[in-house]
Amino acid sequence: MSSHLAELNRKLAFDEITVEEYRLQREEVLKELGEDYGRKLNGMLINDSITVEEYLKEKKQFLASIDVDSDEDPVQQLDTRFKDTYLSPEEYSEKRKRIHEAVKVSERISVPTGGLTIIGMRLMLLTITIFGIYFIILPGQNYYSRVATVLYIVMIVGGLYQNAVYKPPPKRITPTVSIMIPVYNGANIIYDMLKNLVMLDYPKEKYEIVVANDGSTDNTEAEIRQIILDYPETNIRLLSHFPNRGKRYTINNAVKQTRGDIIARADADTFVHRDALMNLMQHFQDEEIGGVTGWTNVKNRDQNIVTKLQEVRYNIGFKLLYPFHNLLGSIFCLPGSFTAYRRTIVENVIDEWSITVPKYSEDRQMAHLIMESGFKTQYAPEAVCETIVPDTFRGYLKQQYRWGKANTIQQLRASTFMFSLNWKLWFVYLSTYFISLATPFAIIRLFVIDVHWFRWLLLAFGAALFRGLIVQGLSFSAFYAIPMYVIHVLMDVWKVPLAMATIGTEENR
Repeated sequence: MSSHLAELNRKLAFDEITVEEYRLQREEVLKELGEDYGRKLNGMLINDSITVEEYLKEKKQFLASIDVDSDEDPVQQLDTRFKDTYLSPEEYSEKRKRIHEAVKVSERISVPTGGLTIIGMRLMLLTITIFGIYFIILPGQNYYSRVATVLYIVMIVGGLYQNAVYKPPPKRITPTVSIMIPVYNGANIIYDMLKNLVMLDYPKEKYEIVVANDGSTDNTEAEIRQIILDYPETNIRLLSHFPNRGKRYTINNAVKQTRGDIIARADADTFVHRDALMNLMQHFQDEEIGGVTGWTNVKNRDQNIVTKLQEVRYNIGFKLLYPFHNLLGSIFCLPGSFTAYRRTIVENVIDEWSITVPKYSEDRQMAHLIMESGFKTQYAPEAVCETIVPDTFRGYLKQQYRWGKANTIQQLRASTFMFSLNWKLWFVYLSTYFISLATPFAIIRLFVIDVHWFRWLLLAFGAALFRGLIVQGLSFSAFYAIPMYVIHVLMDVWKVPLAMATIGTEENR
């Protein structure tokens, strides 16, 4: 009987029946389900398998678990009450209990207001400026270089070890998935991106594509409507609002209109490999995992020197840094390029997430909120996607400046709760935070005080090339790690201090 209820939920999720038909059919199924379970309880009581007190308690709990409020949205019932109806009533009650415990945890989450965050940034900028001046003129040991060297060696070794021992989970589950794509003025690419999602190796009846058009002023909506007509066998839905409201509002609005057990997110300039969704879903077999992200490659890597440099940087992140974080238990960020979350968790935190200011780094903050809720975040290297990166140096600088603001904000926020979740992550987080804040002063100190700066540069270039060889192999592209390192050293002189000085409550589109 529970399979009948699950089938009803699936039909409603993918618009195969109306809400009214769902209500009527569900009422009949629940009636029969209750009668079946009642007969089972009566038999246990007759056979003295349970006491009268246990019988009354079990019956009360079961009736409460299937109680239907006629004023409640049936889609909400689907998402929060009956998503696990393939389980027995006993298993369902136990899992429902765990979900409610997770809800209670998430209710304790508090997100700092924009004013507090900005004040914190100003105080942090003042503190590191005072420290930085002292650091520049301080004679003796260069502790920055020692900490940075040890940390990077540990990250590289840990990342390589995790890559060697990692085994993807077996393919056992195909939960219903809502793939959500926020888009703004993406007419030149959105059709091809959605066509890519239509071709996924995943059961058609198990996933829907929800395109959230954030008030685009170009031909984006027409392109979306065209692909809906061209591929009627795939459930593609268009959500549009005007005018442009920003990414957080768009995602929040779309999440509340999706229906899958898992909510996947993909950027409008990302192309997902055909087996990536199936590979990503398998990680949700572990009920401790709340969010999973895949491996992001650079799609336009051969376009010019700027994109080739970025390919090396992406590979260092996804081949070394993310595996190292996996080794520690969770990853810091679930990139918006291609990520999936448990619906129950997202629904509990998304309202606070959507009103957080400043609004930078919505993907990193969502990962932090999932971790605060008591769940793990994971990296799945077998779930591959490709994203389009800036193809001009100016565009890349603007992106890095924006990311500098985002990372600085989220690192400050995470330092307030990370220790209680995972002390190893907290220690790495603080260490990398120290390095990012101290880097501008360390660079100035190197060229002003350190008479051996040329030797230091040779060692730094050698280390950069070593990382390039690890992630690119024995190819010429490995040498791109050296100019990429130089570019980021020069950017680090001004990026973080300027980001902290100019953080405001402005919208991040």
